[in-house]
Amino acid sequence: MARSKREAAPADEPGEEIDLATFDPDDVDLDAIALLASGPDALEIAITGQIWTWRGPAPHHFLSVPPDGAALIHALARSVTYGWGMIPVWIHLNDRRWATSLWPKDGGYIVPLKADLRKAERLGPGDTVTLTLTMRA
Repeated sequence: MARSKREAAPADEPGEEIDLATFDPDDVDLDAIALLASGPDALEIAITGQIWTWRGPAPHHFLSVPPDGAALIHALARSVTYGWGMIPVWIHLNDRRWATSLWPKDGGYIVPLKADLRKAERLGPGDTVTLTLTMRA
């Protein structure tokens, strides 16, 4: 399936926060994410937290990146974002691996968790989970 490509923000402009009511998490350039994660300078960050739900016109489930991990990501954000502060990553959970993007929120980042993944892993709001994020530095 072809994914639309988004124009990256100029390097001197900060990313913008995403409007959760209108953003489509499936609108991600998977080729760019694969290239980023396959490079020799890949950075892996393990995060643990509780799944939470944003309830709105289009509800989503998320895991927040803890402040120490968010600080590392923020330091690299300008060189890896494809615009709007979005950071392409590979996510690892148990034996599952998928491509997504971290969303900027409140000075940190959040990881969107798709319904098919949550169903397969039997995960819901309040569950504690550990993910490994992989991005190229």
